[in-house]
Amino acid sequence: MSRIDLFVAPEDYSQVRALGACWDQRSKCWYIDAAHPDPRFAAWLPEAAAAQFPDEEFLVESAEAFVACASAVCRRCRQSMQVVCIYCRSGTVSGEPLEAFRLQCVWAVDEELRGQLQRWPGYRMHAREGLYLNHCPQCGAHQHEADLHEEPDQPFHDLDAAVPVGVELVPLEGRVRLSGDYCAEV
Repeated sequence: MSRIDLFVAPEDYSQVRALGACWDQRSKCWYIDAAHPDPRFAAWLPEAAAAQFPDEEFLVESAEAFVACASAVCRRCRQSMQVVCIYCRSGTVSGEPLEAFRLQCVWAVDEELRGQLQRWPGYRMHAREGLYLNHCPQCGAHQHEADLHEEPDQPFHDLDAAVPVGVELVPLEGRVRLSGDYCAEV
């Protein structure tokens, strides 16, 4: 079954349960059947969560953005999986120019970028965290951003300095706008 993960604050759990949403114990999130979307869940759809951030609120803009793809091991089931992050050769962060930076803990993306990211279904909004995170295709566990970006043996650790072996950069089309924490070589 294809599903749509919902962005549900803990105080709304009883409401979405009463409306018929399903709980996924492994990934710790609520979801609905994608084949039969119900308009009563509109407030909890990823698009609704992104709409909370008007266009002028996006912190990062780039016309030279990529999805960086690499392999990692799932923290729960230890299976190999693909992980991704957003990498920008150049762009602006809060209006200031910046070169060679990557993003983690992304909490909002514009509509065009959201459409392009559908190519990587494992990278999606995690309802409880309120962030775009990598999810294991085998067990559904979300992967910790800090592990993927800050640990020396992980794929995105030195991405802002150079493209490491084993990381593929897939260009994104047009100017992307998003909000998240950026990491750059200082």
